[in-house]
Amino acid sequence: MRSRSGRTRRLAAAVAAAAVLLVVAGCVPEPAEGEARRDPAPVFGGTRTTQVDEAGARWTHGDVTVDVPRDAIRVRSAGVAVGEPLGRADSGIAAELFGTPVRIEATAAFAQPVEIAWDVSGLPPHAAETAALVEWDAQRRVWTPAGAPVLADGTLRADVTGSAVISWAAPDVRAAEPLRPPDPTTPECGPGGLPGWVTTYAAPGPDRPDAALRMCAEAHQSDTLTVRSVNTGTVARILELTEGASVAWATRHADPGHFWSLAAAAVERDGAELLPPGAELSLGIERPGTGTAGAGEPVRAVARVDAFTAAVDLTAAFFRTAGLGEVPAPETTALAAGLLSCAAATGEGTIGRAADVAAVATGLTSCAQRLADGDTSEGRGFAAETAAAASALGQADPAAARRVQGERAVSAALRLAAAGVFEELVPVLAEPIAAAAASPVGGASWLVVAHDDAPALGAWSARCTDAEADAVALLTNLTGRPEFADPSRSLASHPSWRGAVEVAVAPLAHCTPDERRALAAALPDVWSSPGAAGAAVEALDGLGIARLTCDDLFDLADPLTSGFHPVRDMPATGTGRTVCGWSSEPDLSLADAPRTHVQVWVSRERADADEVDRRRTEAERSELGGPQDSPALDAVDGFVLGAYVPSGLELESWLPGYRIVVTATSADDPAQWRMAAGVAAVERIATALATR
Repeated sequence: MRSRSGRTRRLAAAVAAAAVLLVVAGCVPEPAEGEARRDPAPVFGGTRTTQVDEAGARWTHGDVTVDVPRDAIRVRSAGVAVGEPLGRADSGIAAELFGTPVRIEATAAFAQPVEIAWDVSGLPPHAAETAALVEWDAQRRVWTPAGAPVLADGTLRADVTGSAVISWAAPDVRAAEPLRPPDPTTPECGPGGLPGWVTTYAAPGPDRPDAALRMCAEAHQSDTLTVRSVNTGTVARILELTEGASVAWATRHADPGHFWSLAAAAVERDGAELLPPGAELSLGIERPGTGTAGAGEPVRAVARVDAFTAAVDLTAAFFRTAGLGEVPAPETTALAAGLLSCAAATGEGTIGRAADVAAVATGLTSCAQRLADGDTSEGRGFAAETAAAASALGQADPAAARRVQGERAVSAALRLAAAGVFEELVPVLAEPIAAAAASPVGGASWLVVAHDDAPALGAWSARCTDAEADAVALLTNLTGRPEFADPSRSLASHPSWRGAVEVAVAPLAHCTPDERRALAAALPDVWSSPGAAGAAVEALDGLGIARLTCDDLFDLADPLTSGFHPVRDMPATGTGRTVCGWSSEPDLSLADAPRTHVQVWVSRERADADEVDRRRTEAERSELGGPQDSPALDAVDGFVLGAYVPSGLELESWLPGYRIVVTATSADDPAQWRMAAGVAAVERIATALATR
């Protein structure tokens, strides 16, 4: 794992880089493209200056009310002018709203404060409550913070005690909007094929419409595999590789922007890279065995959504809501780094529902409060980091002005966080994030298999308790075969696929039924091809039958089979079917038509509990007396029909997933016509199936 100190160094380097950019910007009198723009200057041309003496005055001009108390002016008079409205301005560091400026000119301080009031009832939510007073610095051409106004009844009020050009600034708060799908590119790979050591490259194909990634692969300099992945979803994912995989390089194909670059630097997990929405990432994968992953081991990459990526998405949405822009500033960079450090501290927590996203948002609000509090370790670190980066700018214009803009933007953003904006983002972001987290990993993963020699089918070890690991191991065993190595051919349509799968699932026979069912449920999600997984699910379903040998069934069918001998040449037994027979005479085949014999058929059927209930209802309406009374079969949601026929006894049983048929045939031995014994045999077989 990457150490937290390593992550901190990377983020600190990003803060320092922002400072360097601004130092360069300071070499020009006006900002160039990509640099922060100047604050809007107050304009008083054409406006009337009102002279006020000791009598005081009160008047309203537009959205501004000026109240000069009696005896506040001790000199002959003071001039007060209301300028032109400033409105919205975007420096590139942040988009802000500015109030109408007011200029007060006096030769001495006032005996009582002059009150300036602005009508802000029409501002967007949170803008007024997070507004700050600002004073125009004509030398540096920037609005500098001048304290907090008083907000009441839709009015911002400020007390002024001397000459100043005063106004207010607030973040241009933007309402959270539903996430829009990006317009992702389709990665392009060359026609040269794959490196020679790659036996199989498996990635989502056309039968995976829920794929979250678009991918392609190609050889680089003949021995390194390049996999290009594009995130097609609306939320960020973190692409994690098999532990020990040797990655030669990781390349991003477009500038993701300042925030997303910082987010990528915040990833502290080895073998993991952040994939922002719509972004493309190329990874150079060296042959397994060159890293700590052993030769022949698969290299797998999964792009997951977890608590960390949820925190990154929430922080990105918060920056958009707060109007923070893409022009780097040490202050906004430090804020992003601080929040992303908190995001990384959330770890790899699972997102299973919207409430999990809400919990992440609450944690980010707490983080922002700690960053704003100079008495916390996070607050002290945030202040020190910001000060260190800002000191590199110096005090010269325009660098100092950019520093003021950054400080103003961060202060406003922290006030927004304290106002609960992270929590307000949850209704918009929670469902998309939770849905992406629940999407099948098969649509957001790829697998590379390298083998010197093709593995024998079934030559692998099942964990049983880790369905995803077993799904990957089974696919590795199958796709390591040369006949399945062509990435352009659908595995599901390959004529040898089903037969190979039936052999490859053999190591799973010792797993419990519940463990096999968990694996069957996971296969269509984990494998990149749901169609190929379908054959494996069917083969798994038949493993319970495959573990029932004819010797097992002979014992379970006793006493019907007592003293009998195996019948040769019974119909073929397969993964989904077991067929056995026994005769009272030794060394007979089915073609010999034994006069007294017992047959047992057990087959895997596509019959769920509803289908079994439907068949039971039909049986109850038949003229044959309906199902036999059997508490044992009721316990496994099954039933059995039994009937006497001219040749003996026939029983047919259905339970979810299985059909059992027992026939006892005898032309001259009434001992074989025993219904109770037949029902008991079926019950024992059904119980065995349910527990294997």
